[in-house]
Amino acid sequence: RVGSSGPATPENSYYRGFLVDEEGNVNLPIIGKYQVENKTLLEARTELAKLLKSYIVEPYVDVKFLTFRVIVQGEVRNNGVIILPNEKGTVLDAISLAGGLSEAANATTIKVIRGDLAAGPKVYLLDMTSVEVFNSRGFYLMPNDIIVVNALQRKFLITNIQTISASTSIIAGAVGLVLSILLINRNL
Repeated sequence: RVGSSGPATPENSYYRGFLVDEEGNVNLPIIGKYQVENKTLLEARTELAKLLKSYIVEPYVDVKFLTFRVIVQGEVRNNGVIILPNEKGTVLDAISLAGGLSEAANATTIKVIRGDLAAGPKVYLLDMTSVEVFNSRGFYLMPNDIIVVNALQRKFLITNIQTISASTSIIAGAVGLVLSILLINRNL
């Protein structure tokens, strides 16, 4: 979405913005169709200001993401696509919107995968238990980032202990039943 300036009321386009279509174009008043795909926010802002100079003396143009999507996978409560409601979304925002970390999440090895998967994406490894995470470029999200929350190594052990415990209980119960039947048969 591309926002427009004007009085900050919920009715104006500052809050609603302008939708970018499937071809990467936005249809703007005065200017008409404008291609924003593959442009940085600064490039779009500069070009739009130049185009508006024919109509407005010293135009002020603000281009920003009103929303963007990321994908959160792994040890969170709700895996899937998350829509972040502003252009300054963080990994904490996305994880919170995904329902938070699960009990088995490893907060010290969260990955943020950014960029074109075919061209070799950049992978950021974040330790959410450290204040240094705020200095990581991966902490501040970009559109289409993929966040992967790894499981603790003990998750496998915990899951298997629960299975072994249940199996042991069943086996112990069966052995006890067999011994009871044998004792009853001896006494008869």
